[in-house]
Amino acid sequence: MKTQITNNENQVLKAIQNFTAEDFGSDSPAWCNVHEINIDSRQLRALITTLSTKGILTLIDDEGFADGSFVEINKGFYKLTGKRTNAGSPEFKFINLEVK
Repeated sequence: MKTQITNNENQVLKAIQNFTAEDFGSDSPAWCNVHEINIDSRQLRALITTLSTKGILTLIDDEGFADGSFVEINKGFYKLTGKRTNAGSPEFKFINLEVK
């Protein structure tokens, strides 16, 4: 069964995917610095909270500051394609999600 997400939630996930494609530098192929997502900060925090509640995202604290600086897409919601982006990061596609 697929997890349903809204268009706005999908926008956040696509922003993470685009960030990862251009600026890879983590053990996870599906992560993003929250400040790189170009959405109003209040709306973004609400969307991240909703995606986290649905089990799609995990907030990651930066060096113990408990600030939720980074988000990571949980492994059950993306699949590596085996290809690399132009920046050399692993390419992934979303799975188990349905935009409603």
